[in-house]
Amino acid sequence: MKNKCIVFVFFALNIMLTEYKVCAMFQRGRLVIRRLVTQRSNNGIQGYEPERDKNAVKEIAIKNVSRLVSMGIFEHSKNAYEKALNSNIMPAFDDKGIESKVYILDGSPVAFINYSIYEPWYKYYVPQRFECGQKAIIYHLAVRDDHQGKGIGTDLMKHAMQDCQNSAVSYITLGTTTSELDSFYEKLGFKVKQRPTYTQSSPTKWGRRLKPSLFARDE
Repeated sequence: MKNKCIVFVFFALNIMLTEYKVCAMFQRGRLVIRRLVTQRSNNGIQGYEPERDKNAVKEIAIKNVSRLVSMGIFEHSKNAYEKALNSNIMPAFDDKGIESKVYILDGSPVAFINYSIYEPWYKYYVPQRFECGQKAIIYHLAVRDDHQGKGIGTDLMKHAMQDCQNSAVSYITLGTTTSELDSFYEKLGFKVKQRPTYTQSSPTKWGRRLKPSLFARDE
């Protein structure tokens, strides 16, 4: 009888241990799923946060410097890309007058955009009935190489344009240093305003009107 009791207790403990292991396994699975769901829910366009985003943004920018900056003033400098990065691109993220957005995937930026909205200089010289609207300029747009062609750049541009529309912007401008991006901006409704011979020191100027204006001064 005593041996039977010992066997029963051992059997019961074994079942309890097995159940505990199964519960622990399911609990870990739930935590993993919750973490993945949280990461996925946090994916998308967010405001730039230096502590989280700065290093990843710099890595994206340094590989796209020639597309982001006219390199004419840097072409004879040592470490030209680093100088362009540190003097022209990264300062935009610290400028309070510039909107900086990043596209987050799995907790890290894979793309970014900088743009600003401002009052045109001639607004105060034009009769009030000729509504000028605000202007906007897009400074930088870059997508990490392994995420290009997935619509991320388009999403960032549409986000910026929607922000501009919400802020009563009438006209947006931007510049490019390569013809590779022509079709991309044309699909978004931009038109070439000035196209010099393609060199790193002469960007092509693009513009898009968001709303009609009686005083349509497209600059």
